[in-house]
Amino acid sequence: MGTHKSRPTLPESELRMRSIVDHLIDGIVTVDEHGTVETYNHAAERIFGYLAAEVLGNNVRTLMADPDPAGAGGGDLADYLRSGDGVPRELVMRRKDGSVFPMDLAVSAFQLGRRRYFTGLVRDISERKRAGEALRRAVEELSRSNRDLEQFAYVASHDLQEPLRAVTGCVQVIRKRYRGQLDARADELIDHAVEGVARMRHLIDDLLAFSRVESSGKTFAAADCGAALAEALANLQVAISEAGVTVTHDPMPTAVVDFVQMVQLFQNLIGNAVKFRGPQSPAVHVGVRHEEGGWAFTVRDNGIGIDPAYFARIFVIFQRLHTRDEYPGTGIGLALCQKIVERRGGVLSVESTPGRGSTFTFTLPDRTEGL
Repeated sequence: MGTHKSRPTLPESELRMRSIVDHLIDGIVTVDEHGTVETYNHAAERIFGYLAAEVLGNNVRTLMADPDPAGAGGGDLADYLRSGDGVPRELVMRRKDGSVFPMDLAVSAFQLGRRRYFTGLVRDISERKRAGEALRRAVEELSRSNRDLEQFAYVASHDLQEPLRAVTGCVQVIRKRYRGQLDARADELIDHAVEGVARMRHLIDDLLAFSRVESSGKTFAAADCGAALAEALANLQVAISEAGVTVTHDPMPTAVVDFVQMVQLFQNLIGNAVKFRGPQSPAVHVGVRHEEGGWAFTVRDNGIGIDPAYFARIFVIFQRLHTRDEYPGTGIGLALCQKIVERRGGVLSVESTPGRGSTFTFTLPDRTEGL
Protein backbone atom coordinates (compact mmCIF):
# COMPACT_ATOMS: atom_id res chain seq x y z
CA MET A 1 0.00 0.00 0.00
CA GLY A 2 2.97 2.31 -0.51
CA THR A 3 6.03 3.15 1.51
CA HIS A 4 5.51 4.53 4.99
CA LYS A 5 7.17 7.90 5.35
CA SER A 6 9.36 8.63 8.37
CA ARG A 7 7.86 11.19 10.72
CA PRO A 8 9.68 13.77 12.83
CA THR A 9 9.66 13.64 16.62
CA LEU A 10 6.50 15.35 17.91
CA PRO A 11 6.21 17.82 20.81
CA GLU A 12 4.92 16.41 24.08
CA SER A 13 1.61 18.30 23.79
CA GLU A 14 0.92 16.78 20.37
CA LEU A 15 1.90 13.31 21.60
CA ARG A 16 -0.54 13.73 24.48
CA MET A 17 -3.31 14.80 22.09
CA ARG A 18 -2.63 11.87 19.76
CA SER A 19 -2.80 9.52 22.75
CA ILE A 20 -6.23 10.88 23.58
CA VAL A 21 -7.37 10.49 19.97
CA ASP A 22 -6.05 6.93 19.89
CA HIS A 23 -8.23 5.98 22.85
CA LEU A 24 -11.51 7.33 21.47
CA ILE A 25 -14.18 4.71 20.76
CA ASP A 26 -14.87 6.25 17.34
CA GLY A 27 -12.49 6.13 14.43
CA ILE A 28 -10.65 9.34 13.56
CA VAL A 29 -9.16 9.84 10.09
CA THR A 30 -7.56 13.19 9.23
CA VAL A 31 -6.24 14.00 5.75
CA ASP A 32 -4.66 17.07 4.25
CA GLU A 33 -5.91 18.88 1.16
CA HIS A 34 -4.10 16.39 -1.04
CA GLY A 35 -5.77 13.41 0.63
CA THR A 36 -2.71 12.27 2.58
CA VAL A 37 -3.64 10.54 5.85
CA GLU A 38 -2.25 12.46 8.82
CA THR A 39 -4.20 10.89 11.69
CA TYR A 40 -5.52 7.35 11.98
CA ASN A 41 -6.38 6.13 15.49
CA HIS A 42 -6.73 2.68 17.06
CA ALA A 43 -10.52 2.67 16.59
CA ALA A 44 -10.04 3.27 12.86
CA GLU A 45 -7.67 0.29 12.77
CA ARG A 46 -10.33 -1.85 14.41
CA ILE A 47 -13.09 -0.59 12.11
CA PHE A 48 -11.29 -0.80 8.76
CA GLY A 49 -8.83 -3.61 9.49
CA TYR A 50 -5.81 -1.64 8.20
CA LEU A 51 -2.98 -0.86 10.62
CA ALA A 52 -1.83 2.73 11.02
CA ALA A 53 1.51 1.78 9.45
CA GLU A 54 -0.36 0.77 6.29
CA VAL A 55 -2.27 4.04 6.05
CA LEU A 56 -0.38 7.01 7.53
CA GLY A 57 1.39 9.03 4.89
CA ASN A 58 -0.56 7.42 2.07
CA ASN A 59 -3.50 8.77 0.13
CA VAL A 60 -6.82 8.09 1.79
CA ARG A 61 -8.12 6.44 -1.37
CA THR A 62 -5.87 3.48 -0.61
CA LEU A 63 -7.78 3.00 2.64
CA MET A 64 -10.83 1.95 0.69
CA ALA A 65 -9.32 0.64 -2.51
CA ASP A 66 -12.36 -1.58 -3.08
CA PRO A 67 -15.39 0.45 -1.94
CA ASP A 68 -18.71 -1.32 -1.88
CA PRO A 69 -20.79 -0.09 -4.83
CA ALA A 70 -23.91 -0.05 -2.67
CA GLY A 71 -22.38 2.71 -0.56
CA ALA A 72 -23.56 6.29 -1.05
CA GLY A 73 -21.53 8.08 -3.70
CA GLY A 74 -19.88 4.81 -4.65
CA GLY A 75 -18.30 4.58 -1.22
CA ASP A 76 -15.58 7.12 -2.12
CA LEU A 77 -14.26 8.06 1.31
CA ALA A 78 -11.94 10.73 -0.06
CA ASP A 79 -14.80 12.72 -1.52
CA TYR A 80 -16.65 12.61 1.78
CA LEU A 81 -13.61 13.72 3.73
CA ARG A 82 -13.05 16.62 1.33
CA SER A 83 -16.69 17.77 1.55
CA GLY A 84 -16.07 19.15 5.03
CA ASP A 85 -19.77 19.95 5.49
CA GLY A 86 -20.01 18.33 8.94
CA VAL A 87 -23.27 16.57 8.05
CA PRO A 88 -23.21 12.92 9.22
CA ARG A 89 -23.70 10.46 6.40
CA GLU A 90 -24.30 6.75 6.33
CA LEU A 91 -22.18 4.64 3.99
CA VAL A 92 -21.80 0.98 3.23
CA MET A 93 -18.04 0.30 3.23
CA ARG A 94 -15.69 -2.65 2.80
CA ARG A 95 -12.96 -3.66 5.27
CA LYS A 96 -9.50 -4.90 4.43
CA ASP A 97 -10.71 -8.50 4.71
CA GLY A 98 -13.46 -7.80 2.17
CA SER A 99 -16.38 -7.80 4.61
CA VAL A 100 -19.02 -5.12 4.12
CA PHE A 101 -20.30 -2.99 7.01
CA PRO A 102 -22.48 0.11 7.54
CA MET A 103 -20.71 3.21 8.80
CA ASP A 104 -21.65 6.68 10.03
CA LEU A 105 -19.24 9.40 8.90
CA ALA A 106 -19.17 13.06 9.93
CA VAL A 107 -16.59 15.32 8.26
CA SER A 108 -15.27 18.68 9.46
CA ALA A 109 -12.70 20.94 7.81
CA PHE A 110 -10.15 23.22 9.45
CA GLN A 111 -7.28 25.45 8.42
CA LEU A 112 -3.81 25.16 9.95
CA GLY A 113 -1.46 27.76 8.59
CA ARG A 114 -1.69 27.62 4.83
CA ARG A 115 -2.84 24.04 4.76
CA ARG A 116 -6.42 22.78 4.87
CA TYR A 117 -7.29 19.56 6.67
CA PHE A 118 -10.34 17.32 6.83
CA THR A 119 -11.20 15.12 9.79
CA GLY A 120 -13.66 12.27 9.54
CA LEU A 121 -15.38 10.85 12.64
CA VAL A 122 -16.13 7.21 11.83
CA ARG A 123 -18.50 4.86 13.67
CA ASP A 124 -19.27 1.24 12.82
CA ILE A 125 -23.06 0.96 13.14
CA SER A 126 -23.33 -2.77 12.42
CA GLU A 127 -24.73 -3.55 15.88
CA ARG A 128 -27.17 -0.66 15.68
CA LYS A 129 -28.37 -1.84 12.28
CA ARG A 130 -28.78 -5.42 13.52
CA ALA A 131 -30.66 -4.21 16.59
CA GLY A 132 -32.88 -2.01 14.42
CA GLU A 133 -33.61 -4.88 12.07
CA ALA A 134 -34.37 -7.19 15.00
CA LEU A 135 -36.70 -4.56 16.45
CA ARG A 136 -38.42 -4.13 13.09
CA ARG A 137 -38.98 -7.89 12.81
CA ALA A 138 -40.23 -8.03 16.40
CA VAL A 139 -42.71 -5.21 15.75
CA GLU A 140 -43.93 -6.92 12.59
CA GLU A 141 -44.32 -10.21 14.45
CA LEU A 142 -46.13 -8.51 17.32
CA SER A 143 -48.46 -6.74 14.89
CA ARG A 144 -49.17 -10.03 13.13
CA SER A 145 -49.73 -11.78 16.46
CA ASN A 146 -52.12 -9.04 17.59
CA ARG A 147 -54.06 -9.30 14.33
CA ASP A 148 -54.26 -13.07 14.77
CA LEU A 149 -55.45 -12.73 18.36
CA GLU A 150 -58.08 -10.16 17.38
CA GLN A 151 -59.27 -12.41 14.58
CA PHE A 152 -59.32 -15.42 16.91
CA ALA A 153 -61.29 -13.51 19.56
CA TYR A 154 -63.77 -12.33 16.95
CA VAL A 155 -64.25 -15.75 15.35
CA ALA A 156 -64.41 -17.61 18.66
CA SER A 157 -66.90 -15.14 20.11
CA HIS A 158 -68.98 -15.04 16.95
CA ASP A 159 -69.08 -18.85 16.70
CA LEU A 160 -70.16 -19.11 20.34
CA GLN A 161 -73.22 -16.99 19.74
CA GLU A 162 -75.27 -19.64 17.93
CA PRO A 163 -74.92 -22.50 20.47
CA LEU A 164 -75.38 -19.98 23.26
CA ARG A 165 -78.68 -18.86 21.77
CA ALA A 166 -79.77 -22.51 21.65
CA VAL A 167 -78.82 -23.02 25.31
CA THR A 168 -80.55 -19.77 26.28
CA GLY A 169 -83.76 -20.88 24.58
CA CYS A 170 -83.67 -24.28 26.26
CA VAL A 171 -83.11 -23.05 29.82
CA GLN A 172 -85.75 -20.34 29.42
CA VAL A 173 -88.30 -22.95 28.24
CA ILE A 174 -87.38 -25.23 31.14
CA ARG A 175 -87.81 -22.40 33.66
CA LYS A 176 -91.14 -21.35 32.15
CA ARG A 177 -92.62 -24.85 31.93
CA TYR A 178 -91.25 -26.54 35.01
CA ARG A 179 -90.83 -23.83 37.66
CA GLY A 180 -92.71 -24.99 40.75
CA GLN A 181 -93.26 -28.49 39.36
CA LEU A 182 -89.97 -29.79 40.75
CA ASP A 183 -88.40 -29.23 44.15
CA ALA A 184 -86.88 -25.94 45.34
CA ARG A 185 -83.34 -27.12 44.56
CA ALA A 186 -84.32 -27.74 40.92
CA ASP A 187 -85.78 -24.24 40.65
CA GLU A 188 -82.57 -22.81 42.11
CA LEU A 189 -80.41 -24.72 39.59
CA ILE A 190 -82.58 -23.56 36.69
CA ASP A 191 -82.21 -19.94 37.87
CA HIS A 192 -78.43 -20.39 38.07
CA ALA A 193 -78.40 -21.77 34.52
CA VAL A 194 -80.39 -18.81 33.19
CA GLU A 195 -78.13 -16.31 34.99
CA GLY A 196 -75.00 -18.13 33.79
CA VAL A 197 -76.14 -18.02 30.18
CA ALA A 198 -76.94 -14.30 30.49
CA ARG A 199 -73.46 -13.62 31.91
CA MET A 200 -71.89 -15.64 29.10
CA ARG A 201 -73.75 -13.62 26.47
CA HIS A 202 -72.65 -10.38 28.13
CA LEU A 203 -69.07 -11.64 28.27
CA ILE A 204 -69.07 -12.59 24.58
CA ASP A 205 -70.54 -9.22 23.59
CA ASP A 206 -67.80 -7.44 25.56
CA LEU A 207 -65.09 -9.65 24.10
CA LEU A 208 -66.35 -8.90 20.60
CA ALA A 209 -66.29 -5.17 21.35
CA PHE A 210 -62.74 -5.44 22.68
CA SER A 211 -61.49 -7.41 19.68
CA ARG A 212 -63.05 -4.92 17.26
CA VAL A 213 -61.43 -1.74 18.63
CA GLU A 214 -58.73 -1.84 15.95
CA SER A 215 -60.49 -3.69 13.15
CA SER A 216 -63.79 -1.81 13.24
CA GLY A 217 -62.43 1.57 14.27
CA LYS A 218 -63.42 4.49 12.06
CA THR A 219 -61.09 7.05 10.53
CA PHE A 220 -60.10 9.78 12.96
CA ALA A 221 -61.76 13.08 12.12
CA ALA A 222 -62.63 16.39 13.79
CA ALA A 223 -65.71 15.76 15.93
CA ASP A 224 -67.73 17.49 18.63
CA CYS A 225 -66.79 15.78 21.89
CA GLY A 226 -69.85 17.43 23.48
CA ALA A 227 -72.08 15.48 21.10
CA ALA A 228 -70.25 12.26 21.98
CA LEU A 229 -70.73 12.97 25.69
CA ALA A 230 -74.42 13.75 25.17
CA GLU A 231 -74.93 10.44 23.37
CA ALA A 232 -73.13 8.54 26.13
CA LEU A 233 -75.30 10.21 28.79
CA ALA A 234 -78.46 9.38 26.80
CA ASN A 235 -77.41 5.72 26.72
CA LEU A 236 -76.86 5.81 30.51
CA GLN A 237 -80.00 7.82 31.30
CA VAL A 238 -81.88 5.00 33.06
CA ALA A 239 -78.92 3.95 35.20
CA ILE A 240 -78.10 7.56 36.12
CA SER A 241 -81.72 8.31 37.02
CA GLU A 242 -82.20 5.16 39.10
CA ALA A 243 -78.95 5.77 41.01
CA GLY A 244 -79.73 9.45 41.56
CA VAL A 245 -76.36 10.53 40.16
CA THR A 246 -75.71 14.16 39.28
CA VAL A 247 -73.54 14.49 36.17
CA THR A 248 -71.90 17.80 35.27
CA HIS A 249 -69.32 18.65 32.64
CA ASP A 250 -67.10 21.38 31.24
CA PRO A 251 -67.72 22.75 27.75
CA MET A 252 -66.40 20.06 25.43
CA PRO A 253 -63.99 20.84 22.57
CA THR A 254 -63.80 19.68 18.99
CA ALA A 255 -61.04 17.11 18.69
CA VAL A 256 -59.71 14.62 16.15
CA VAL A 257 -61.25 11.33 17.35
CA ASP A 258 -63.20 8.24 16.34
CA PHE A 259 -66.66 9.54 17.30
CA VAL A 260 -68.19 6.11 17.99
CA GLN A 261 -65.29 5.08 20.20
CA MET A 262 -65.40 8.44 21.97
CA VAL A 263 -69.00 7.66 22.92
CA GLN A 264 -67.87 4.24 24.19
CA LEU A 265 -65.09 5.85 26.19
CA PHE A 266 -67.35 8.36 27.94
CA GLN A 267 -70.06 5.74 28.45
CA ASN A 268 -67.73 3.20 30.09
CA LEU A 269 -66.00 5.69 32.38
CA ILE A 270 -69.22 7.42 33.48
CA GLY A 271 -70.98 4.05 33.76
CA ASN A 272 -68.22 2.85 36.09
CA ALA A 273 -68.61 5.98 38.21
CA VAL A 274 -72.37 5.33 38.46
CA LYS A 275 -71.85 1.67 39.31
CA PHE A 276 -69.20 2.24 41.98
CA ARG A 277 -70.93 5.18 43.66
CA GLY A 278 -70.58 5.81 47.37
CA PRO A 279 -73.18 6.25 50.10
CA GLN A 280 -73.21 10.05 49.87
CA SER A 281 -75.06 11.92 47.17
CA PRO A 282 -73.33 10.56 44.04
CA ALA A 283 -71.84 13.05 41.60
CA VAL A 284 -69.73 12.77 38.46
CA HIS A 285 -67.92 15.59 36.68
CA VAL A 286 -66.40 15.34 33.20
CA GLY A 287 -63.65 17.90 32.79
CA VAL A 288 -61.26 18.84 30.02
CA ARG A 289 -58.21 21.05 29.64
CA HIS A 290 -55.92 21.80 26.75
CA GLU A 291 -52.30 20.84 27.28
CA GLU A 292 -49.24 21.08 25.08
CA GLY A 293 -49.73 18.46 22.42
CA GLY A 294 -53.41 17.76 22.96
CA TRP A 295 -56.43 17.47 25.26
CA ALA A 296 -56.67 15.93 28.72
CA PHE A 297 -60.15 14.70 29.71
CA THR A 298 -61.07 13.74 33.28
CA VAL A 299 -63.99 11.78 34.72
CA ARG A 300 -64.12 12.47 38.45
CA ASP A 301 -66.52 10.86 40.93
CA ASN A 302 -67.07 10.75 44.69
CA GLY A 303 -67.59 6.99 44.81
CA ILE A 304 -65.99 4.13 46.72
CA GLY A 305 -62.52 4.74 45.28
CA ILE A 306 -59.73 2.31 44.46
CA ASP A 307 -56.74 1.18 46.50
CA PRO A 308 -53.57 2.37 44.66
CA ALA A 309 -52.25 -1.20 44.91
CA TYR A 310 -54.82 -2.19 42.27
CA PHE A 311 -54.28 0.65 39.77
CA ALA A 312 -52.48 -1.57 37.26
CA ARG A 313 -54.84 -4.52 37.72
CA ILE A 314 -58.04 -2.64 36.88
CA PHE A 315 -56.89 -2.09 33.27
CA VAL A 316 -56.29 -5.81 32.66
CA ILE A 317 -59.00 -7.57 30.70
CA PHE A 318 -61.46 -9.59 32.84
CA GLN A 319 -59.82 -8.48 36.11
CA ARG A 320 -62.32 -7.64 38.85
CA LEU A 321 -61.86 -6.19 42.34
CA HIS A 322 -65.36 -7.11 43.52
CA THR A 323 -67.66 -10.11 43.28
CA ARG A 324 -70.53 -10.18 40.77
CA ASP A 325 -72.97 -10.15 43.65
CA GLU A 326 -71.55 -6.79 44.78
CA TYR A 327 -71.19 -5.20 41.34
CA PRO A 328 -72.26 -6.74 38.01
CA GLY A 329 -70.08 -6.71 34.90
CA THR A 330 -67.40 -8.68 33.10
CA GLY A 331 -64.31 -6.69 34.08
CA ILE A 332 -63.56 -5.63 30.52
CA GLY A 333 -64.74 -2.00 30.53
CA LEU A 334 -61.52 -0.28 31.59
CA ALA A 335 -59.41 -2.54 29.36
CA LEU A 336 -61.63 -1.47 26.47
CA CYS A 337 -61.21 2.20 27.43
CA GLN A 338 -57.43 1.83 27.55
CA LYS A 339 -57.36 0.18 24.13
CA ILE A 340 -59.48 2.96 22.62
CA VAL A 341 -57.25 5.67 24.11
CA GLU A 342 -54.03 3.94 23.04
CA ARG A 343 -55.36 3.53 19.50
CA ARG A 344 -55.59 7.32 19.36
CA GLY A 345 -52.04 7.63 20.74
CA GLY A 346 -53.11 8.76 24.21
CA VAL A 347 -52.72 7.50 27.78
CA LEU A 348 -55.36 6.47 30.31
CA SER A 349 -54.52 6.76 34.01
CA VAL A 350 -56.27 6.89 37.38
CA GLU A 351 -55.89 8.69 40.69
CA SER A 352 -57.97 7.50 43.61
CA THR A 353 -58.29 7.23 47.37
CA PRO A 354 -60.51 4.52 48.91
CA GLY A 355 -63.74 6.08 50.15
CA ARG A 356 -63.03 9.44 48.49
CA GLY A 357 -63.67 8.79 44.82
CA SER A 358 -61.63 8.35 41.66
CA THR A 359 -60.45 10.49 38.77
CA PHE A 360 -59.74 8.84 35.43
CA THR A 361 -57.70 10.93 32.99
CA PHE A 362 -57.21 10.22 29.31
CA THR A 363 -55.25 12.24 26.78
CA LEU A 364 -55.99 12.79 23.10
CA PRO A 365 -53.07 14.18 21.08
CA ASP A 366 -53.57 17.02 18.62
CA ARG A 367 -51.24 15.35 16.15
CA THR A 368 -52.69 13.25 13.36
CA GLU A 369 -49.55 12.00 11.62
CA GLY A 370 -49.24 8.22 11.54
CA LEU A 371 -52.92 7.70 12.34
